[in-house]
Amino acid sequence: LHSRRIFHTVVSEPGPGLPWYSRVGYVDDQVIYVYTSEKQRAEPRPAWMAENEGPELWELRTLWARRWEAWFRISLNALGQLCNRTE
Repeated sequence: LHSRRIFHTVVSEPGPGLPWYSRVGYVDDQVIYVYTSEKQRAEPRPAWMAENEGPELWELRTLWARRWEAWFRISLNALGQLCNRTE
């Protein structure tokens, strides 16, 4: 059996060199792709992924990562507005 996991990381105030959003895909304990808000594209990590999968897979991973990025941006903005209420 294998496991596939995807981790999203969102930082409200990123520092230098730290993207505000990143998405990392794993199979078992191996990173298979990384997407960051700075690069704006999903990139395969192990060479075998790049060699065995066509560009359509990376375009699809990029599409989903951008959708999640937009959702997190909206959610983070809404959370900021809720926390800044003075009522």
